[in-house]
Amino acid sequence: MQIIYKFENMGTQKKAVSFIFFLCISSFFSVPAQTDESVLPRIQPLPFILELAGEELPLPLDTAIKASLVFSDVPDTGLEQKQTEITVIIDKMKEYIKDRETGKEKAEGILHFLHNQVFKHYTELQTRVDVILDKGTFNCVSSAALYMLCVKAIGLDVWGIKTKDHAFCRVKTGEGEFDVETTNIYGFDPGVKKEFTDKFGNLTGYSYVPPGNYSQRSDISDLELLSLILQNRITYLNDKDNYYAAFELAIDLNGLFNDDNSFTILTAMIGNMVFWYSSRKEYEQGILFYDTMMTIFPNARTEDVRYKFVHNYVLHLLNIKAIDQAEQLITERNKKGLFKEEEYRELMIYIILDKANKLSEESYKDAVQLLDESIKTFGEDERLVKIKKGLINNWIAMHLNNENWDQAEELANTFIAKGDITEKQWTSFMSVIFNGRAFIIAEEKGYLEAAAYLKKALEILKNDKTLKTNYENYLYNYTVEIHNKVVILIKEKKYEEAIKLINEGLSHAPDSSLLKKDLEKIQKVVEG
Repeated sequence: MQIIYKFENMGTQKKAVSFIFFLCISSFFSVPAQTDESVLPRIQPLPFILELAGEELPLPLDTAIKASLVFSDVPDTGLEQKQTEITVIIDKMKEYIKDRETGKEKAEGILHFLHNQVFKHYTELQTRVDVILDKGTFNCVSSAALYMLCVKAIGLDVWGIKTKDHAFCRVKTGEGEFDVETTNIYGFDPGVKKEFTDKFGNLTGYSYVPPGNYSQRSDISDLELLSLILQNRITYLNDKDNYYAAFELAIDLNGLFNDDNSFTILTAMIGNMVFWYSSRKEYEQGILFYDTMMTIFPNARTEDVRYKFVHNYVLHLLNIKAIDQAEQLITERNKKGLFKEEEYRELMIYIILDKANKLSEESYKDAVQLLDESIKTFGEDERLVKIKKGLINNWIAMHLNNENWDQAEELANTFIAKGDITEKQWTSFMSVIFNGRAFIIAEEKGYLEAAAYLKKALEILKNDKTLKTNYENYLYNYTVEIHNKVVILIKEKKYEEAIKLINEGLSHAPDSSLLKKDLEKIQKVVEG
């Protein structure tokens, strides 16, 4: 079976690191009641595990019995009862084999006893010793464990054999050493029995690996054999996504052996805890967990998982718009050197852009100031520069729309000097400003003053067609005003005043055909 190393990450596929075990998992495992999820999982091995780790091997019978039950998830309150049940089985076994003389005969008799009086049927996924006691179902691991306990009880040496996907026992008697495939009644010294070879493969799906194939099998201690129960429970809980409980068992396994294999399993379970916390949105507890793990079990894989987990938490905060909380988390961990420089930069830029957009709803000035400061910190990032220029454009446009011509001009001149707007933008802004002011002048002081103002503006924006058109329109409107006054004066026969007014108008608009015609008409009247 496989332990899958999962972690939730930002938009990439889940990665998986698989660990192949030589054992069978159990569907009969009871899943422990969950610890309060606001509390970290247990990070220290159980006291009994630490006692076992210090035991001299092979284990004493009483210790081995207790270990088989603890590994099988029998609670403290049920240990005494189950220990008694195993003792009863051992007593019955001794009675069953009492007439057998040699150690070999006794060891084989124990296998026959178990299959005749204890084992009922093979179930690939039943690895717990206590379930054998209750239901009689067994697999390679659970049957090997109970057989080993019985052999220990008669004083013979017994240990485990593991292959890539299977486990069984090997026993030493006065007649030699023998393999014992405990899933089969014919499994004692199985290589010499046709009955075994015919039945074993069909029953279990495994292939027997004889003693000569040393590269495919290895000896394991009695404690290692019993620990396969524990490893199977880890696999089962992991497959059921109960990473919390699987992690605690991995803590026990690593505390038991403290070797490469147990540490590999532990780091896989540490990795899978990221999925546990992420699926429950318990990011703060997850960060505490991974910080704790890096203190106790520092390694590159855990560091990488912790980093990805924190990254996911930041993304979660950003998704729910908890921007300030995300920024605080990023900043605090970056100060501790717990963020990659480029990742820190990218996340902070994202936050800055979001904050700038929100600030711009209330104050373009504050938003632009934030972006200025950020560009000093993170450099000329094109995203920061782009949104800054966009906000500056909107800031000036806001003043133009509100006809705040002075503020708009001040901003346009400031930002053209800084290079934050282009010459084309500045020209466009100033054209609107000049035309806007001219309109006000026209209303307050008349068309001639507006035209004069635009004439000066055209010295700055020489090629601005709008300014030129409006200048000509204001000047024409001025001549129309003169014309209307002249018409009244003519009706009143005030020819001299009319001529004087026309000449004044022509001094400002010498090309006015309207005023020139008026002058010709008056001169004809006067001369006639």
